Amino acid sequence: QFLYFIGSVADWHSNAAMQFGSEYGSSRNQRSGGIGTERSSAAAAAARAGPSSSAGDVTGKAGSPQRREANVEAAPIDGTVALELEHALGFSQNPQGVSFHPSPQADTVAYGCGKLLIVSDMHDVHEQRLLRGHDAAITAVGFSTSGEFLASGQAQAVDGFVYFNVWDFQTNAIKHRVITPHKGHIDVVSFSPDDGMIATTGAEGSLCIWDAVTGKKVGGFADTISGDQCLSLCWGAVSNPGTRNQRYSLYAAFNTGVRRCELSFSVRTLTFDLVCNACAMPGAGGRMGGFQRKYLSSAVLGDDLLCGTSSGDVLIFAASSGTYRTALTLAANGVTALAACPAYNCAVLGGGDGTIKKITGRDTDWTLAAQIQLEGAVVSACLSADQHQLIAMTTAGLIYRILVKDFSHTIATESPLDGLTDVAVSQSNPDVFVSASRDGLIRLWDLASYQAVSRFSLRTTNKQGGGPAADVPTPSSVCFDEFADPAVATVLSGWTDGRIRCLACRGHHAELLWTMPNGHQGAVHTVRICDKYILTAGNDSVVRVWSRSSKELVAQMQEHKLPTTSAAIDNTCSSLVHSISMDTSMFSFDLSKIDSHPNVRAPKRVATHADAAAGGFLCMTQRRDREHEMIVGTVEGRILFFDLDYPDAVMVLVDANRAKVTSLEVSPDGRFLVAGLGDGSLAVYGLDPYNSHAASLLLHAVCHSSAVVRTAWTPDGKQVVSAGGDGELILWNFYAATAGQLVA
Repeated sequence: QFLYFIGSVADWHSNAAMQFGSEYGSSRNQRSGGIGTERSSAAAAAARAGPSSSAGDVTGKAGSPQRREANVEAAPIDGTVALELEHALGFSQNPQGVSFHPSPQADTVAYGCGKLLIVSDMHDVHEQRLLRGHDAAITAVGFSTSGEFLASGQAQAVDGFVYFNVWDFQTNAIKHRVITPHKGHIDVVSFSPDDGMIATTGAEGSLCIWDAVTGKKVGGFADTISGDQCLSLCWGAVSNPGTRNQRYSLYAAFNTGVRRCELSFSVRTLTFDLVCNACAMPGAGGRMGGFQRKYLSSAVLGDDLLCGTSSGDVLIFAASSGTYRTALTLAANGVTALAACPAYNCAVLGGGDGTIKKITGRDTDWTLAAQIQLEGAVVSACLSADQHQLIAMTTAGLIYRILVKDFSHTIATESPLDGLTDVAVSQSNPDVFVSASRDGLIRLWDLASYQAVSRFSLRTTNKQGGGPAADVPTPSSVCFDEFADPAVATVLSGWTDGRIRCLACRGHHAELLWTMPNGHQGAVHTVRICDKYILTAGNDSVVRVWSRSSKELVAQMQEHKLPTTSAAIDNTCSSLVHSISMDTSMFSFDLSKIDSHPNVRAPKRVATHADAAAGGFLCMTQRRDREHEMIVGTVEGRILFFDLDYPDAVMVLVDANRAKVTSLEVSPDGRFLVAGLGDGSLAVYGLDPYNSHAASLLLHAVCHSSAVVRTAWTPDGKQVVSAGGDGELILWNFYAATAGQLVA
């Protein structure tokens, strides 16, 4: 099933509410399923939009430095392009962030990854559906008891409202998109046992009950205490089902205490009534007793209501009466996840210390039956329908599969969670790419299996933490050394401590080959390499060139007035390097003309380009055809094309939403330019091979929930990898038309 978006991103937003949800992705190796595709014909969009289209504008030069104003669709190339969502790596770190499909035969889980809702088969990593229907990060998910529906809540949208979606699981279509009174984000979204009701809670602390059939609100509760928040709730039994006296029970764990709630239909008023009563705590003082806790998780096992707290204990209440029974101290840093497992007469809990524990018993008599230690703090967990396995997500970016019977466990998938800083694709080995992230890890990924096959970090493994310590350097830039041993993936990396490190990615743990200790003062944001030189740039506003063989300093440029943001080695001549800065200038230097003074080592500047209208230069790439112009992205959403023979930009592309241009990359054949934007979208432009001063906006693809940090093409030009600052790694299949036919 396809859903087409033609023309500008403004058109997409105007129809988003009606057309969300029918896109989903297929696997790279199995293309028989539905495909979620962004597809656009530039010529058709131009005809439809007319000369007043707001898609953007382009200015160009034809034989002179004078700019020519034109609509961005006025110079379309012949053909059609399409982006297909292939795979996504990442998940949202939320307490209600994962849900198992209730069918015992299914091994399917749903979780959020930024704005994407991922439905994944735990047995086959290639079986992944990517549902798009949110315009903000997904914060909570939950399957219905029947498995026919899936609900997903999100953070506050750009219009100021907080929404949740109800999906038809079979068709992947949105049944309801509901505006809620919640503020900030949704913490919990949960179906009642009969699929008739949906309960949601928000960051402002209110509880809302919705009719799952109509999407209408039928009841709600909000405490008068400011800041009272409900991070967990669980449904009880439905009494008198199918009659007019049908009653729903649920338990809501608020910051200020646990409440037993009952929802019933009033024949007299023909409305639902929601009554919430507090579970009294022992001790004096306070409205709900002196024994105060902040609750993070909850589950019902028989007549026992278990509530995990931020203090690391589990409080036990009688579910039928709400009477406090006992407290168990079980985990450091809080009990962040709880799941009841009647099949094994136990409850399984996850802790902020990275432990998974199994407890058995009832009422006041409980025993710790088993425990294991995971890497990272547990943020979310859920049981399969047959209760034989548990899925646990941790702050180390790992999703574990755990057998409840004996607690044997494996890592199902891995993701960079703490924000990506860079990504690069090998041009000699099309099956791998490398990522750097703020969790302190450099990962080498296999494009076929979507697994991290090699890792490197300067920190020791932290079993109880979610990331590196504040004083441990993290990687800020990466690139492949294509001139090293082709049998080993060799990666150059820049780090926040100003050093450059070279890694040999063989085996699960990458090997550190060498370190350049005197790289820069502060983070190294750019590392590039050619057959002779290593080019680096850092937050110290300095650009340096090193000998690839001896690692000695060859040249140093410190001419920018503000911090540099990128640097590049010219693709036509390795002795020509370029640098850009927030001072809105681009300098080009000739390494064959270097000042001989040993304390200077400054090459001759051969070209200067500036744009006074720009708020700062953020990224750059280079054309592969004709004039080989440098292409620069700016803070205010413009893409500038600079020819070394002219001081001013010879062509300017303008994003309709004026989103920051945070990443630029030209396709290997030179025909297309993909731009990553600050609003989380990708823009694909066509570069006319017969006219270097004509370009067309072909499509926008909205996917990431934060700024796109980097984009990279595979060497065959058939795939694009995009990295988001929120930790999402998304792989796209790219299709381009030849003679009217769409081909990969």
